[in-house]
Amino acid sequence: MAMVLSCLAPNSLQAGRYAASFLDIGVGARPLGLGGAYIALSREVTAFHWNPAGLGFLEHPQIAFMYAPQFGSLGSPLSNYNHLGAGLVLPGGATLAANWVRLSSDQIPLYPELSGDNLGQRLRDPQLRPDGQPLGFFSDQENAYYFTFSKLNKFDIDWGYQTLSFPVEIPIGVNLKFIQQHLNDKTASGFGIDIGAMIRMGVAEMFNNEFFGKFTFGFMVKDISTTVLTWSTRQRDEIKPKYRWGFAYEQPIPGIEGSLTFSWQNKDRFDDRSHLGFEINSHSVFLRMGTSDGKFTAGTGIHLWKMNLDYAFVGYELGNVHRLSGTINL
Repeated sequence: MAMVLSCLAPNSLQAGRYAASFLDIGVGARPLGLGGAYIALSREVTAFHWNPAGLGFLEHPQIAFMYAPQFGSLGSPLSNYNHLGAGLVLPGGATLAANWVRLSSDQIPLYPELSGDNLGQRLRDPQLRPDGQPLGFFSDQENAYYFTFSKLNKFDIDWGYQTLSFPVEIPIGVNLKFIQQHLNDKTASGFGIDIGAMIRMGVAEMFNNEFFGKFTFGFMVKDISTTVLTWSTRQRDEIKPKYRWGFAYEQPIPGIEGSLTFSWQNKDRFDDRSHLGFEINSHSVFLRMGTSDGKFTAGTGIHLWKMNLDYAFVGYELGNVHRLSGTINL
């Protein structure tokens, strides 16, 4: 078996840990510019990725898209990561959405196995050393299809003090997803389920003071039933449940006709540190910055009529990456 293919083969020891890891890249330039601290802020079609409950806040039918080259130049990246989705608002505070996420890598070189038993033999015998020429090339295509349902629940909490009460919004959402991967001549597929919930409270109403904004807590369980990818080789990769939670606070700033937002989210399966994000907006222009597992992120956005256009910069050890995304309200 060729050396590169053996490293990527589904029966490797690390396959279970990194199965469907392309879904951890993130969807949407706004959340990525905020360091991925988006579990308590998601309110667009991209909420399926961060917290499916957030789709319950959708007020109009919406289309979302993203173009995200992975490393290399914008015109010739090492791989392409793309998203396309749509959400539909139903009566009674319910929302349906369908999303497609794709990672594609072409022209991956396939090298022969190394000759000899060890490095010492190859150092002593030049004929055992590889010439660096690939035997050929192969591709890796990974796709995920999401179908999401969310329901927004609203009610008032009465303090029992001078008839003071404040509104509480609790959306609940669920993802049904189908994952496919084509690696050279091998294929894999499997189904999974994610669930999420949010609690949003008006702090201004809570303390009867118009100065304050809104506080939101978000919680999500990804792959709650353990998602299993079954390969054409009969090898099975298990994606264990992952628990995410975080909070956000949005503070209105009347003087600039905008607001300041702070968000935090716990660390994920590949992270050593949590996620943190800040956003300020004024007159429909947004500036963002954050940290994701200690890596700096930044972004900007603009709201034009029924469209939001967003850009994000994310720093990685392999090189900086750029994200372009948008949403259109219908």
